[in-house]
Amino acid sequence: MATATAYNDFIAALSARRADREKGAQEMKKHPEWEATMVATALNPKAGRKQQISAWILELYFL
Repeated sequence: MATATAYNDFIAALSARRADREKGAQEMKKHPEWEATMVATALNPKAGRKQQISAWILELYFL
């Protein structure tokens, strides 16, 4: 099981590039336990850049 630290490190390393968003969606398939954390991050306006990255990843993940 991946830790919260692993999730945060992974998100911090991504950018807005389409390739990174697709990589994030693929990683979500490997770590479904991150789903609740990613949704919470995407809905948290105080998360800053992580909010945007999480929302973009979730868009591709749910499609």
